[in-house]
Amino acid sequence: TTAVWLTWTLMALAQHPHWAEAVRDEVRRVADDRPVIADDLPRLDVTDRVLRESLRLYPPVWLVGRRALDDVTLGEHTLPKGVIVVLGAGVVHRDPRWYPHPERFDPERWSTAASADLPRFAFFPFGGGVRRCIGEGFAWMEAKLLLATLLRDWRFDLARPGPVKPLPRITLRPHGGLPVV
Repeated sequence: TTAVWLTWTLMALAQHPHWAEAVRDEVRRVADDRPVIADDLPRLDVTDRVLRESLRLYPPVWLVGRRALDDVTLGEHTLPKGVIVVLGAGVVHRDPRWYPHPERFDPERWSTAASADLPRFAFFPFGGGVRRCIGEGFAWMEAKLLLATLLRDWRFDLARPGPVKPLPRITLRPHGGLPVV
């Protein structure tokens, strides 16, 4: 899932090169010429925002299923005990009630107080509650270290023009892969 996350992130950065340059500048400012290390991660704020926005738009785990342990009332509907409920992160993450201009790649949305005011499950790329992904902390560390390391010295451009279409399988992947130069 981290590889898919980074794939979507590289696509977004190829489409928005000023953000790739912002990450590159941040990495050079934080780590200079040495390798990026775990101690650098708290200072990689732009990198974090870019990764968070990529997860919002293209969550690798795009569907989460849960079984109702009891009857649950949601608005006018009652879900009976035992029913399977499927939650679509990609749908919720693009809800204009929580995200102005929801189709826009905008890492700035994660630097404002507005992101702190999001409802609890308006952003759930790692699930939530007691079933939240146990690997979330490791995934963030891995993704930030990899993205920072790759972007310090490399620029990624899409090898084929046009939009990249999502392929919803177990994970949400780019249809036909993501060839880059």
